[in-house]
Amino acid sequence: MADTKKDAFQDYRDYLMMVGDIATHYAAFERAIDRAIWRLASVEERLGSCITTQIIAVGTRFKILTALMYEREMPESLHKEAASILEKAIKTSQFRNKFVHSPLELAIVDGDLVPMRNHRVVDKVLKDELVPYEKDDMQKTAARCQELKNEALFLTQKIVAELRRQSPSGG
Repeated sequence: MADTKKDAFQDYRDYLMMVGDIATHYAAFERAIDRAIWRLASVEERLGSCITTQIIAVGTRFKILTALMYEREMPESLHKEAASILEKAIKTSQFRNKFVHSPLELAIVDGDLVPMRNHRVVDKVLKDELVPYEKDDMQKTAARCQELKNEALFLTQKIVAELRRQSPSGG
């Protein structure tokens, strides 16, 4: 008879893999926006990185992007697309932060070893608790981060194409 007992650390490893998935896709999203900023500012990647790596908040990144888009006279359709991506990014970043910045602990629940996220928040008073592994929420957040990354990559491609259209030398 085969042993069907689940590996006690499999959920833990799965959790860590999903945290990595969320963090990696969101970082790729930020990098795509950085690339758009560098192209709009006519700055090569290494020099541009000296600036954009210091930008923490997604809203600040998009303020820079939007200002440069206006300076470079990008079409209104691209402004609307950037605004839509920003709106999604603000919502997604709240979920991303919840999973990426919450320490993971193992607890015994009903005799099983399970991963628990340490949830801390200050809402008048400090709330500090262990909450269950939220696999479905994490999968949705990973999918949202991947979607954001893809949308940012497409936006960057459109910006580069518009710069080339505006200037035969490639913007």
